[in-house]
Amino acid sequence: MADSTDQDSLTGNQHEQSEPVPTLKEKMKQPRFWFIWLVRLLVFSVTGSLTVRLTSLFVHKVLGMDGAFKSAPWFPYRIVFIISTLPIYTILIVTIGTLAGQRLYFSRIAQHIWGCCIPGNCFCRRRDDNVDARQPLLEEV
Repeated sequence: MADSTDQDSLTGNQHEQSEPVPTLKEKMKQPRFWFIWLVRLLVFSVTGSLTVRLTSLFVHKVLGMDGAFKSAPWFPYRIVFIISTLPIYTILIVTIGTLAGQRLYFSRIAQHIWGCCIPGNCFCRRRDDNVDARQPLLEEV
């Protein structure tokens, strides 16, 4: 039997299916809607800037590679920089998103990022009868 609650995709709040779902126009009139999206945009901007800095430090200090992204040869510096950006960004987006109180939203973003990189056969189906969508093996990030 299906559960009678559903989750709002924008706020992550639970609501009953029997109550009418507000339209996007109605949601935009609420101040909480704008606050949530302001927080999310701030998390994206901070994460992007911090990722570039940390990736640069990782490539220079940990891997010991010299160069700059603009003037370095394509291989190995630029390739290593680009490849190491994705895991660092994923970790930061979930961490900073959790600190901002938006863990569920940013966990879904991280799963979507890796879902584009990982083939579909690396996913398994949940054993729960209520959920039939494919879920990644690591459900909690």
